Amino acid sequence: MTKKFTLIAIIFFISQSVFADKKLTILGKEFSFTISEPKGWYCECEGDLAANIGANAAMWRRGETMETAQPLIYLRVNSRGKSAVDDIKSGIEQAKKQNSKIQFKDFKVENANGETSAKIFKIGKDATEYVVYLYPKKSVKNAVSIAMHIDKREASTEEIKIFQTVVSSINWMADEAIQ
Repeated sequence: MTKKFTLIAIIFFISQSVFADKKLTILGKEFSFTISEPKGWYCECEGDLAANIGANAAMWRRGETMETAQPLIYLRVNSRGKSAVDDIKSGIEQAKKQNSKIQFKDFKVENANGETSAKIFKIGKDATEYVVYLYPKKSVKNAVSIAMHIDKREASTEEIKIFQTVVSSINWMADEAIQ
């Protein structure tokens, strides 16, 4: 019994240390929120790299570059529409116009801080994108879309857990940026 308990404790400790994170603040013209940077990952949230892909922040494993990252997680702050569900429907319609062969699967988001809607966008054998629209509390006028892009494969269990951790770590500080 003691060996079993010790083994469980060791596994728990290792799993916690693998996904331990650093809190970062993302600031913009009309928003501010915190997000967790997973251990072993890098978040570009102040330079031009994320902005070059139309994002407010981008994350990838340390040792990779944004251009070669597998996977690449990116966040984009959007004006708030009717709902997260409406936003995902709009995203699906736009994706179908760009590529009629794209396929969609449901994706469940756990422990997010607000209303969410999520889908997996499967672009043939070329890429898979996990997309989440997050609407924080109603007093916040912005929403955020979070995506994890991977070329030529689907995400591993560990990558999905990291993505879920990033999504659930988003906490809006205020509707206006603190600058």
